[in-house]
Amino acid sequence: MKKLILILLFAVLPACAQDLCVGERKEVLDTFDNRLTTCNEFGDVSDEDKMIAACRKGVRCIKEVMDDVFDTYYPENATKSKKLFMQYIYDTYHIREHLIRGNRFGQYLHNVPMYDADIERETHQIIYDLARAYLQELRSECENIDESEIRQLDGLEEAVD
Repeated sequence: MKKLILILLFAVLPACAQDLCVGERKEVLDTFDNRLTTCNEFGDVSDEDKMIAACRKGVRCIKEVMDDVFDTYYPENATKSKKLFMQYIYDTYHIREHLIRGNRFGQYLHNVPMYDADIERETHQIIYDLARAYLQELRSECENIDESEIRQLDGLEEAVD
């Protein structure tokens, strides 16, 4: 399932966004980049509870940014993309929780707040890295397409209509 999500995010969707890579539309990527960067700023996290809250807020922020990316670049597939990304977030939390709490050391130590903070921090980082890589891939697709290819694609769309 994870491979399917990654294939969808990195291969199929950027190819559909080529018409949004020119002119002012290219600046939209900078906006998404800047918004994503703010999702990785935690401020004062002096204890586990603040760290957990900051990480959860960061994951919600990443989800909102990616939802906007899907709405902007892939309106016809946005609903499915959002659902798959949400499933990825859920699966990442579930896997991290299993790996951290399921080990023998964690079972005997019973220091739950420390493990909760680790789960949140690592999950946030995994999701942030995926979103950052996705935006970089989208930017790369935009930089590698030239104007003649865009005109060619526009001609194909007009012929289909």
